[in-house]
Amino acid sequence: MVVPIQGLDHLQRELRRLSTGQLEKPSKVIAEGMVTSTKKRFGDQVDPDGKPWKPLSPVTIKARLGGSKAYTKKGQLRKAAARRVAKMKILIVSAQLMNSIQWRVRGGEIAWGTNVKYARLHNFGSGPEHKSNVPARPFMGINQADQVLIEKTVTRFLEGTL
Repeated sequence: MVVPIQGLDHLQRELRRLSTGQLEKPSKVIAEGMVTSTKKRFGDQVDPDGKPWKPLSPVTIKARLGGSKAYTKKGQLRKAAARRVAKMKILIVSAQLMNSIQWRVRGGEIAWGTNVKYARLHNFGSGPEHKSNVPARPFMGINQADQVLIEKTVTRFLEGTL
């Protein structure tokens, strides 16, 4: 038996829309926004809350410069090397990690991340017990701006303007 509900046509349409898999569009918008936000952190050199990442270690800088040839006999950085250091970005050498960030929407789930093996090490750090002692430089996560994007996307979807 079906009992029609009078005066709630709009709600019925919304419930039908939600039950017929129409969540794919807002899910994709949210997922794309999370990938964009995550990639932006690499350029800004900050964690999801806007806190700057720990700077590169002297060992990393020396390795990126090609070893001791970037230094004078007195151990000072050569001018050309100093210019290169000023332009160095944390977690960006080849941009492989940043460019690997992808999203997936499956069923009712939104997922984004990377399959690069060293991503976990850089996002969470190695901890002091590890030989290399890599500091955590979080790039994955949801911040307040991301939450606003999610809320606005869901609101637009429910209003039918998405």
